[in-house]
Amino acid sequence: MLLNWLLDEEVLREIELPILRVRWLDPQYIDLTPITADPAITSGRLWFRGDVNNIYVGVGSTKMPLKLVGSSFNTRQVSVGTSVTVIIGANSNRLSLILLNMGSTIVYIGPSSTVSSSTGIPLLQNTALALNYTGAIYGISSSGTNVIAYLELVL
Repeated sequence: MLLNWLLDEEVLREIELPILRVRWLDPQYIDLTPITADPAITSGRLWFRGDVNNIYVGVGSTKMPLKLVGSSFNTRQVSVGTSVTVIIGANSNRLSLILLNMGSTIVYIGPSSTVSSSTGIPLLQNTALALNYTGAIYGISSSGTNVIAYLELVL
């Protein structure tokens, strides 16, 4: 609602900051001047990196890419036993990820090779988990070997 009001051509036509200039040329879109380095990250700040062709928004002190539609996806099945296993490596082009425990016991997942039954998120048998996460995912089985299938949506 606020964005619609701001996009009204009678309300605001241009905002100019030292690093970023936003111009409303038409109430249907916003022009973002391309930059080649990230500005100071502030919650709510929006900018376009022309060198990597992506729009980012500041969420707290974190830079978050605005990636809304994928162009392809990858699938794989990974055997996870009682030793920590990389289920999927980091991918900065990943938009989202679905993990499915096809095994008969719990697999604990986490963002590092130190994942364990006391630090990981339990992924129960025949259960799926959807994540918007670009980092690596590790897993360890509570017993035996389980198969984790994944679908990774990428740019």
